[in-house]
This record gives sequence, structure tokens and C-alpha cells, in this order.
Amino acid sequence: MIAPTTTKAYVAIWTPWAALLCGPCHGKRTVHGEVIDTTADEREPIAKDARLATCTDCGCTVQGTSDAVYLRRLGIPGSSLEQTGGMCAGLSVTFPDGRYAFASLLDGPYVVSLNRSEEAFYDGEEPIDCFEFGSDTGWPSDADADRVRETIEQWRANR
Repeated sequence: MIAPTTTKAYVAIWTPWAALLCGPCHGKRTVHGEVIDTTADEREPIAKDARLATCTDCGCTVQGTSDAVYLRRLGIPGSSLEQTGGMCAGLSVTFPDGRYAFASLLDGPYVVSLNRSEEAFYDGEEPIDCFEFGSDTGWPSDADADRVRETIEQWRANR
């Protein structure tokens, strides 16, 4: 849980290995032994349009406006972030009965699908159920995020 009094946070770094990290966990990037970015190691004031999430590794507060931040902050138990190509992110949950829920943000709304299995999802099989929450303009609202969480939890409960 992120404290409502948080005034500074690390800028979130989305990695090719599907982790959302703070600067210290990501580590300094170097080229020929020279540090090329040190600002990521310092907390910055929360930006007006930023959303808050937690670092995959240490759990500290990170901020950003990327799809990875929006998906991570959903806080769905048992979920994990996935690298979907082109540095885009997805969030997946595999239920005990093998069904597979997947959420993404494609140029605006959350797209959430329930699939027979992870294999069926990646094979392009028609999903069991699918919804969009949000509009095609701008980032989704907190109410849209609530609807995503509620939908996935309903799918989890209805075996």
C-alpha cells in the first residue's frame, strides 16, 4: 500500500525483463565505464500527472505514466507483469483451474480478457470473456482501474 502522504518517489523504470524498478534496484547504467544517468537514483517530487506503483524488487514507491505503472498499481493478488513486445506491458493472472486473465492498455482503455488457458491466449484462441474500461483518449481513470480489479476478482471467484 502506498502512503497517501508520499511526496517524493523514484521515477519508474520498465525493463525488457518485465520488471518495474526504482533507480537503485535498476542500478547505474554505464557506457565505457562512465555513468550516463544518476538522476534515477534520487527520489523526485510526485509529478502532477503521475500514478504511483511499487518497485517489483524492493517494494518502494515509484511514479510514472507508462502502461506498466498503470498495470502494476492495480495490485491484483497473484498477478505478474509481462513484456509484450516493443516495451509494452501486460498483466497476467493464472487461476488455480488454469484459466488465464490478461490486461493491457492499448492507446487508452484497459483491455481485459479471460481465456481458457495461457496457451490458448497466446495461440490467439477466442477469449471466454473480454471487456474494455476507459476511453480512447488519455489514460484510464481510477474508476476504470477499480472495474478491472472487480472483473478479475469476479472471474477468480466464478470457477
